[in-house]
Amino acid sequence: MPTADPSATVLFAPSNPTPNGDLHVGHLAGPFVAADVARRSLEFHGGQGRLLLGTAWMNTHVMFAAEQAGVPYLEYADLLGERIWETFRSAAVEPDVALRTAQADRIGAVVLEMLQRALESGAVRPRTRPAHYCTACADWRFQGYVSGSCPHCGTAGAAGIDCEACALHHDDSELIGGTCTVCGGATELRPLQRLYLLLEPLREELTGWLAGAHLSPAARRYADLVLARELPEVPVSYVSALGIPLPEQPGDPAAGQSVYPCFELAGRYQVMVERARESGAAPEGSPSAMFFGFDNAFERLFILPAVLLAAGAGVAPLPSYLDMSYFYRLDGAKFSTSRNHLVWARDLVARSCADEARLYTSLTRPETGETDFTMAEFLASPAHGLAGRLLAWAEELGATAPETDAGTGQFSQGPAALAASCATWAQDLWRAYRLESFSCRSAAHALLRLVQDGQSALTLAAAAPEREAGEYRALALQALRTVAVAGLPFLPETCAALRQRLGLAAEGVRWDGTLLTGVRTEATVPGDSRTDGHGTARTDGPGTARTAVAV
Repeated sequence: MPTADPSATVLFAPSNPTPNGDLHVGHLAGPFVAADVARRSLEFHGGQGRLLLGTAWMNTHVMFAAEQAGVPYLEYADLLGERIWETFRSAAVEPDVALRTAQADRIGAVVLEMLQRALESGAVRPRTRPAHYCTACADWRFQGYVSGSCPHCGTAGAAGIDCEACALHHDDSELIGGTCTVCGGATELRPLQRLYLLLEPLREELTGWLAGAHLSPAARRYADLVLARELPEVPVSYVSALGIPLPEQPGDPAAGQSVYPCFELAGRYQVMVERARESGAAPEGSPSAMFFGFDNAFERLFILPAVLLAAGAGVAPLPSYLDMSYFYRLDGAKFSTSRNHLVWARDLVARSCADEARLYTSLTRPETGETDFTMAEFLASPAHGLAGRLLAWAEELGATAPETDAGTGQFSQGPAALAASCATWAQDLWRAYRLESFSCRSAAHALLRLVQDGQSALTLAAAAPEREAGEYRALALQALRTVAVAGLPFLPETCAALRQRLGLAAEGVRWDGTLLTGVRTEATVPGDSRTDGHGTARTDGPGTARTAVAV
């Protein structure tokens, strides 16, 4: 896929959290803060990001939790959903579209229309396959109501068609040693006719789309692993009181069944895109970016696009960018709401602030493999207390340090070497922000190193000769100004305060990966820089100190 227009509007659609509990720290470190950081960083290029969020209430884990709590299902989903929205706000993650249970009817209509199209195209067909039945409960068992061992990796605790350990799809009939999670008894396999989505006939279209989309390295590895084997047939319907009921038709083999939640994802995505367009938040044809965890990879990389392809014209666009993260562990074990092994996201924010929680979960984000969280490591990390240190740095330095509009060549040897290091970290930060090669973790590390170099400049100024001291202070001011602008995707509240103290524009300052020597209102900058047609100073590439222009 060619590089997108940097001034375009991009729709960011991270995974929908399941409202069977509040958000924990693992959710922040996974798809949500990363999606928000990527959204905010688009503004540096004159683009706009729109965040599309919703809760996945059509899930047996939610129904199971509601039954245990003795609360009606939708009432429970709304109650937990409101907690989730409050936690998003506490972490400065503000959606442009918020999908709630009030949109259930529209989602149902879209999903059934997609299903009808897929049936007509032959992508969905009836199949008779064994499924789990609990004789003690006299009911079929699917999704969170049945547990067993994964047929691919052998890990215990796999659900109906999901295994969090390997994330590979398996059919209900392949789950080993099925156990009913309601009564604890063994299930038995009985033949059941249901609707299935056939992925292998869509291989060529899926492969072509994946080849052209921008996938994070982790997502690309997973996609290649799945494509190396025959693509499965995925259940579209199941026997459950939960879900979108299939329309009753004479002779229908799936009569009385409901739509399986994994098939519903494409319809939810379609409705979110519709709402973004209707509100004027996104023009027709806006590309989209999806952020998701390892355990949701098969659904996002294969099921959702297959449904969109099978539905044909007139649906939401296939995602252009896909970012996958691994599990964030707590003291060596996976975060788990059902097992109460977690640190709530709002508790982490309360121990510090939203900005520091955002930065730390990004610094330790599991982008290339699983990472571990402990509260002790967070409290000892450079991210903890950073907001206060940055504001104190601005207070100490002020906006009165000696100015230089020139690059690092104007500095003497010691300050010049440190200025070159600052410029390198600014360049690395700019590159990590680019959506085509986005890395939330790399960007967070580059931002922190830029902060540390800037603070080193201020420390060195205290012991340096007068001339060098002035240069170090000028460099510290450049670094702080750059952090105030370029750090906003991670530290929105802190950077807003920094901009005010440093006399920078409150918003609308574009950034091209260079150190900021000041902020001016004219459209051009002296030297070899040029404007990009929007009044923003540009150079031949990032890495040299230049002047940003307020727009």
